[in-house]
Amino acid sequence: MSIEKVNFKEKEIASMYSIPLKTLRNCRKQQKFGKDICFTAPNSHIVLYNKEKFEKWFEENKQTAIWTLNQRMQAVVQSLKDHGWWPDGRKKNYPETRADNIHKTFTADVDLQDQYHEHYGRPTPIDKKLADEFEKDYKKK
Repeated sequence: MSIEKVNFKEKEIASMYSIPLKTLRNCRKQQKFGKDICFTAPNSHIVLYNKEKFEKWFEENKQTAIWTLNQRMQAVVQSLKDHGWWPDGRKKNYPETRADNIHKTFTADVDLQDQYHEHYGRPTPIDKKLADEFEKDYKKK
């Protein structure tokens, strides 16, 4: 007659289920599972896990437990691409809408237009009109 071990330490559970120890600790601290799964014995600081109950939780929450940050990022990037966004947050038809967005911004606030053109060193529409008038005068002479 052998006694079967029911409760395991945190490191043992991490190695059994191939979960990074840090991820397991984060799940415990964020209370992803209850005290029936993860607990400390009275007068002890050792964290114990009930293997049977943890196994049920693990089957339901494999993504939370196993996914690395890299895998999560890949899933988010793929989701962005599927919904018409570039991974850096730009909408895929950005060049077509850029001119409209700039026009809306500048018509809302003329001071922004001046700051923009000062910063990028580009002529404002007023400068362009003045240049056209100067060119007309220059051609007349």
